Amino acid sequence: MKINTLNRIDIRRILKNAGPFFLLAALIWVTHFWHSADFGLYEDDYNMVSRGMAMSGQELWEAIRAALLNFEGGKPFHASFVYLLSFLGSNLGDITVLYWFGYLLVTLNAFLFYLLLKRVVSGSFAFLGAIAYTLFSADTTQAFLTIALGFQPSIMFLLLAMHSYLSNKHLISYFLVLGVLLTYEVPYPVFLAAPLLRKNWDEKLLKRTIQHALILGGILGLTIGVRYLVGEPRITGLGFPEVITVPIKQMVLGPYISLRSYIHRPYLVLRSLDAELGIVLAVSFLYLTLAFSWLRFGIRGDVPHIIDSLRSLNFATVKDRIRKKIFPIELSEEQRRFFRFGFTGFLMLILAYPFTFTVSALTVSGRNTRVHFAAIFGASILCACVSWLIMRITASYGKKWVGVFILAAYFALFVGFGFVVQNEYVLAWQYQREFWSELLPLIPDAEEGTVIIVDPSGLKDTIHIGANFWSLPRMLDQIYQFPDEWDEPPRVFRLVPNWREYIVRAEGLFQLKDFTTHAPASHYKNIESSTCILIEKINGRWVRRTGPLVFDGIEFPLKTLGTTDLPSFPRGFLFDYLIQELSY
Repeated sequence: MKINTLNRIDIRRILKNAGPFFLLAALIWVTHFWHSADFGLYEDDYNMVSRGMAMSGQELWEAIRAALLNFEGGKPFHASFVYLLSFLGSNLGDITVLYWFGYLLVTLNAFLFYLLLKRVVSGSFAFLGAIAYTLFSADTTQAFLTIALGFQPSIMFLLLAMHSYLSNKHLISYFLVLGVLLTYEVPYPVFLAAPLLRKNWDEKLLKRTIQHALILGGILGLTIGVRYLVGEPRITGLGFPEVITVPIKQMVLGPYISLRSYIHRPYLVLRSLDAELGIVLAVSFLYLTLAFSWLRFGIRGDVPHIIDSLRSLNFATVKDRIRKKIFPIELSEEQRRFFRFGFTGFLMLILAYPFTFTVSALTVSGRNTRVHFAAIFGASILCACVSWLIMRITASYGKKWVGVFILAAYFALFVGFGFVVQNEYVLAWQYQREFWSELLPLIPDAEEGTVIIVDPSGLKDTIHIGANFWSLPRMLDQIYQFPDEWDEPPRVFRLVPNWREYIVRAEGLFQLKDFTTHAPASHYKNIESSTCILIEKINGRWVRRTGPLVFDGIEFPLKTLGTTDLPSFPRGFLFDYLIQELSY
């Protein structure tokens, strides 16, 4: 009997310790990766992910070596991680394996965040913070491969640095945080708040924080110097006063948008409600109800005691307590720690935005929501504070289940939002495959120097990830293998809606610039109309325009159908992924 009792105790202890990790892992999979078997490649993925998948071992080594030696993009670890994991995923299977890698990185970071919070606050509070981290929705790029494989390691470096700092291994923590700058620099300023994560704030806190900030400033200055020497454009292109005004603006707008997402995302889910979302919400509610029911929050009378303290306050009492450097309300050490932790979270939220120079903090959809990438720390802590307060209040009045139901219903909506994003990923991949399968038979004569321009009115778009958007020029030379000696392989460009008003230059050339096409700036150029193929959708089908374009009474001839050599070129890595059924 005694042995059985001990076994039951051991099982309970194992479940208590391992349970939160299983719950978080399952929640991440369902929220961000449930439909990943139907995901594909998108936007930036055609820059490094697809190329990494197509590499040989020797090519991988050369690519990583070049990224490190050339300080690629100012963050060489980013390119190295993407190339390496893409190569491994391709050799172990297909795109699905890459999404498993992304899932493991996101999950590992959630575990590290949960363990970090457990070092600072109670287990229940830490679990709420980890749930908020898992369901953070201002940034919708968790499953975007370029972000998952290339940016999530930056989060990992930061979390490991924080763990090291709290373990008083400061030197190791600074080496680890250097990895943030070399992978993706945006989360770096968040590490300034590391000294505030200690449970006890003493008289040496200010001195430690100043020393910490000076060291981080030195590391940053060294890194900026290297990036300046290698000519990294985001450093050399910074001017005054933008280098000051932009971070301030981002630090004001970013936290607002991040916190606003806690209202806006549930609204989007309710507005998009259908049968699938209804099932997701119901199952998520039951799942989260079970998870939250295990948590313990405070004791009876705890919150009423604070309320009574507030009622007894008067101006003289407050003034006297402040003069004595005592908090105006009589609070326990745990309650003081709660307010300190909330302040730290708010500071971390602000510090998530100083380095977001290239994307507006007002972004709420698409790949550019990566601007909120580092806000996940501060926003999750603040969300945990509010959630903990709800649970503490209801538990104090003996109504814990009310708090459980409120939080379960609320967080279930964020699981639903994850499905909204996932469904768009599925659609975007489907739209890409349909487009390319229909396009190739229309351009069999594409050759060196050919430019295929696509009228956007026939393209289908998605909100949370791009489909057939600015990355089109990077794709055709990965669908077919063109001769190395070609300086200008054929490329596809998506035009802007009002392209007809601006495409003709004064000298009669077509101009592919930011006001006529969606494309990387490196592909902007002026071209002869006779090298162009115009693709339009008429009566629901893509067709190739055969006659000339007429602007202001002047005819501009388009490329006439020539030798159909395109199908004879060797198929590239993307052919089997993008082409569903092909008939020239």
